[in-house]
Amino acid sequence: MKITVVGTGAFGIAMAYRLNSGEDNEVLIWSESQGKIDEYAETGAIGAVLGGRPLPSGLRFTTSMEEAVKGSELVFILTASPFVRSVCEQLKPYLAEGFYPIVGSKGVCPDGSIPANAAMEILGCDCGVIAGPGFAEDILEDCPVGFTFATISDEIYDKVASAYAHDRNVVIDRSCDAIGVSLCSCIKNATAVACGALSGAGHLESTICLLVHRAVKDLSAITAKLPNGSSDTPYTLAGIGDLMLTCFSSKSRNCSFGYVVGQYGFNTKQAQGYLDHNTVEGMTVIRQWGAMAESIGIDSPFMNMMQKVFSSEGDISMLIDFALHGALTE
Repeated sequence: MKITVVGTGAFGIAMAYRLNSGEDNEVLIWSESQGKIDEYAETGAIGAVLGGRPLPSGLRFTTSMEEAVKGSELVFILTASPFVRSVCEQLKPYLAEGFYPIVGSKGVCPDGSIPANAAMEILGCDCGVIAGPGFAEDILEDCPVGFTFATISDEIYDKVASAYAHDRNVVIDRSCDAIGVSLCSCIKNATAVACGALSGAGHLESTICLLVHRAVKDLSAITAKLPNGSSDTPYTLAGIGDLMLTCFSSKSRNCSFGYVVGQYGFNTKQAQGYLDHNTVEGMTVIRQWGAMAESIGIDSPFMNMMQKVFSSEGDISMLIDFALHGALTE
């Protein structure tokens, strides 16, 4: 089976590596940048984001979208969320090739749309969504990992399961809630910022878990109202699984940023310095929440509260209030 991976970041490389390890899979990675491909060829390393980790052998690259998708059955869109729309515009002319798009980008697009909605809007077809608890460096270690794959098509689910069938260390769970799974990938980053803030302010793990519980209940109420949605979506690998990873790992940039806020405050040079040197997807989600909610037609007391906390008007005590009561108090 020919499989295309769109995106040459650490996550895209890691996912391509696990797919490419199957003898029956032919994986081709598309990059918009010939310079990035040349860098990989010259250094043999993935780059600074993973400390110069060696590039897995056997990976093939191209800058030609036509070459990348020709004859492909599955196309994994694994770019950073700000580039999902532009990549889908480049994919659109080749839809006649008959491939099935799968969105694995996490976070929110610049216009406030979630990656799954952006892809389906531009491509004009159904798209699957894949998400779950997996840091790129962990995936590259061949360790046991699991993902939720959301699609309404039994045939496509079977095809994705077949693409991973060679790897006994990969679990693929099924969901029909593509929008809900994509939304989980956004909100878990914002939740991690909140968890880090509580930790940085000296609150204990029991309190942090109470807040996570409230956030998951809030998210469950949202996903229950989505098309093909389910209140169970936040309890999948894409939901609570990814929340656990992002909210409680020292490798999480979202949690680490929150910790700085908890120690020094949001409107401080320390917090701004962290944002200047790191990508914190959770803060983008918090800032774009109004546009996100409007584009999907949803509301979230948890995210409304988060917008107030991580702005000039809020403070971390509001997180405790929400953890205790599940709603804002005046």
